[in-house]
Amino acid sequence: MMSELIANLKYKVRSIKASCRLIKLLEIDTTGMNKEGKEYLQAYKYNSYIRKSRVKITSSSFEAKIRKPESLEQLRRLKKDYQEAVKEIAQINGFHSVSVDLPDKYYYKMIGSN
Repeated sequence: MMSELIANLKYKVRSIKASCRLIKLLEIDTTGMNKEGKEYLQAYKYNSYIRKSRVKITSSSFEAKIRKPESLEQLRRLKKDYQEAVKEIAQINGFHSVSVDLPDKYYYKMIGSN
């Protein structure tokens, strides 16, 4: 019972760390941007969608859900980057086969297994 609880906690911590790493890979760096500028506001809006992304890791599976932005320009940027970022996070956590699941209206989903 106690070992099962510790194992679940271990996977929860790994999921949180992987979510943070995924968000850092996909976010646009706003350092040095003028906070009143159009470029900063677009990056801020894009980052607010990216921060809703989550990774769930269990002993045998990996699932990443990435929130889709609403604007077409931001959606193009995300489409270009998200698969490579998710594959990198999956490999760091020991998952080798990662595939794109059918996306829903609001999220891209990628799933994987050992």
